[in-house]
Amino acid sequence: AKDEAPNSIVESIYLNGDLSVADSLWQLSFNASKIKLFSQEWLIEEDNYIRFGSNQLETKQLELFNGIKRIALESRNNNRGLKFALTNFDLSEVNRFLDPEQIQLRGKAYDFEISIGDVFLMRDIRADLLSEMLYINEKPYGEVLCNLEMEDLSKPVLGKVFLLEKKSQKQLLRVAGGVQIQGKPEEETDALKDTMRVMSAGEFWADVRADQFPFEVIETIVPEISQTAGRFGGNLKAYGTLVHPFVEGALDIAEGQFMIDYLKTLYHIKNQTIAFTKNKISAEGDTIFDATKQHFALVYGGLEHEHFSKWKINCRVESKDPGFLILNTTIKDSDLYYGRAEGKFVMDVSGSFSRTNIAIEATTGPGTRLYIPLYTTSDAAEAKFINFERNKPKAETRKKDFVISDLKGLNFEMDLSITDQAEVQLIFDEQTGDIIKGRGEGNIKLAINREGEFTMYGGYQIVRGEYMFTLLNFVNKPFVVTNGGTINWYGDPYGAQINLDATYEANTSVYNFIKEELELLRTARPKLLDEAARATKVIVTMHLAGDLMKPSITFGLNFPNITSELKSVTDTKLRQMRQDQAEMSRQVFGLIVIGTFLPPSSAGFIQSSDYVATAFNTLTQMISNQFANYLAGLASEWFGGAVSSLDFDIIYSDYQNDVLSDPNRVGGREVNVRLSSGFKNDRVTVQLGSQFGIGRPGIAATDGFLGEDVTVQIALTENRQWRLKVYQRTEPDVSGQRSLRFGLGINFQKDYDTFEDMWRSFGKAISKKRRSPR
Repeated sequence: AKDEAPNSIVESIYLNGDLSVADSLWQLSFNASKIKLFSQEWLIEEDNYIRFGSNQLETKQLELFNGIKRIALESRNNNRGLKFALTNFDLSEVNRFLDPEQIQLRGKAYDFEISIGDVFLMRDIRADLLSEMLYINEKPYGEVLCNLEMEDLSKPVLGKVFLLEKKSQKQLLRVAGGVQIQGKPEEETDALKDTMRVMSAGEFWADVRADQFPFEVIETIVPEISQTAGRFGGNLKAYGTLVHPFVEGALDIAEGQFMIDYLKTLYHIKNQTIAFTKNKISAEGDTIFDATKQHFALVYGGLEHEHFSKWKINCRVESKDPGFLILNTTIKDSDLYYGRAEGKFVMDVSGSFSRTNIAIEATTGPGTRLYIPLYTTSDAAEAKFINFERNKPKAETRKKDFVISDLKGLNFEMDLSITDQAEVQLIFDEQTGDIIKGRGEGNIKLAINREGEFTMYGGYQIVRGEYMFTLLNFVNKPFVVTNGGTINWYGDPYGAQINLDATYEANTSVYNFIKEELELLRTARPKLLDEAARATKVIVTMHLAGDLMKPSITFGLNFPNITSELKSVTDTKLRQMRQDQAEMSRQVFGLIVIGTFLPPSSAGFIQSSDYVATAFNTLTQMISNQFANYLAGLASEWFGGAVSSLDFDIIYSDYQNDVLSDPNRVGGREVNVRLSSGFKNDRVTVQLGSQFGIGRPGIAATDGFLGEDVTVQIALTENRQWRLKVYQRTEPDVSGQRSLRFGLGINFQKDYDTFEDMWRSFGKAISKKRRSPR
């Protein structure tokens, strides 16, 4: 016979035997046969029998074998009793009857016996189990020892279950109790006196005591957590029926940890209590620590249930300081957004395990890095010499395919208040380094609904930042994002609106830029040509506005260190170029790619040597970036959190002037060395810079030390509204010579949404001043 059911114990039976009468008893004996149990073949050897009559039961060598595993049926108690014995049984066979996503067992039962003292009266029934190490979901728990007894079918089943530590045999878990199978007991047994009542059919009671029990067991109850570890103890009372059980008592967690899989954050618990009531498991006021064990939060509420079914979550977690670790994910965990989020937060979790709601209100703190991948390219096309326009090859298809199957059933919302202590990165192309990095302030709402759709609302204003502009996958130039830039989201994370300015500094001469104007002044102002031929600081301003994925980009130029006489000439040229953005883009191309302005006619000017110089300029920037990262790592190791940022730049500039008739003004080489460092989360910043002219053979005008800059800025208040700035700069004076300039200033900044808010704030400040005692 065969049974095709997938969870069947007996799958097939092939028996060959005889039924006869011996000594007035029926006798059943088997020849060599086999039975398929638990997908394994068990053999029956010959010379066996079972004899039975009205008051007698006798067996001989009635056994099944499978390797070292053995199943035996033996008669006992003057042939009125029976014992069923199972040796070396694999507990994993029970998994076919369990939910594989919730619990799986592994281990070996050395001995499992069920004995009946009198089969005909069904009295003195007993069961015993002894196993080796028990694994639940591949985590070790201990050795199992179990004893069950029942006087007869009208009496309750009484028993004890022990979980023992393997080496010391210490009791990790002790369960003692009873269950009434049918009818009512005639009198209370000693064991039942503890319950102070008589049980009805189907009712049970149990006393559960744990001591140093593995905390990993929580994974079998709560989904979406992992990396559990630790120990707990406690006392619980269980009673009711198997259909409607109740549990009361408390567990004391000596030390434990667990990770929330979605946030990838590890939490620690020490010396806390979990209370069990009839329909709730709660942790009112319990303290949990983050992965650093330096910041803590309080837990309120817990799990609600109806007799351990229909589970509901009603829990709040509230941090008590601004450094709690909330999020710690990588791009492998989620390509929506990822990073490390530290701050102060309130998290509410509700719903069921299958339809969970997570709502977080958080304010970022020090150490926060949030990455938002946008997955597009930023290389400039070459139409009409150069066209700075961002491509958008993936935005449309990405939006249509944006569904996360593994998050279905979860409704996640995060209201994030971002401070300038946090860094936000918008990643256009991670491989080329096309990233906008910013520190600023804003409020952003991130939401993922049960269908896996991701939305973003809110705005972000950049206080300081940087943008690595990539061109043709060859040139990478760092732009500094200026204060006041904004990024606003209106639902679509890829449909944000951007409005920001970024600047790039280069050192070159302005000769090519104003060559036509200088030709007219060659005779009247010959010294002006010398000044124009020297290298000076040039600031390129890039303005991005509109769609974040395809912004409108315009450029501007500024010359902060030239003399007033030369400035009047460059201002005239700039007014002309503002009407011709194509020419402006051409000059910006020259500065970014070649390192110098282009003459009015570029024919024959851009030679292969120019590109070699550009490659060398770019190489020095790459080396300085790597060196800066190395220094930042050393500073973090040596000084801990005292040094919050460190940038080291060595910028090599090789520029040319289109003055073939005057070899002394052909061009020059310069090296700029700049060190910027921030302390105490950038509340104190120091910038040191020096400029050296290398020149060319026979050119003395640009040789030697050219100037230095020293700037110290201190945030006087926690909110950084008041700042003190002290600086020393080398700038040209009215005579065209370079001289030192010193400065001291105090800056106050506060943002208001409307003029009404601003005047209301002023009114409150004035009223407070009038009420203050003199």
